[in-house]
Amino acid sequence: NALRLEPYYPLLFANELGLALLANGKYNEVIDLLKPISIKEMENNTNVWRANLHMSVAYYYLQDKQ
Repeated sequence: NALRLEPYYPLLFANELGLALLANGKYNEVIDLLKPISIKEMENNTNVWRANLHMSVAYYYLQDKQ
């Protein structure tokens, strides 16, 4: 609900959505969601370890499918 109300959501909301997408096997969507946000947040010196962890798992499972 928070994502619909606020189009420029913080990294915390994106991480939670990324985790839900990961659990549902939507690995490309995880990467598409978190990559631009994590790049922007890294420029602002924000701790983005959870986003990077979720993307790493998504990349792993995508590689495993090939």
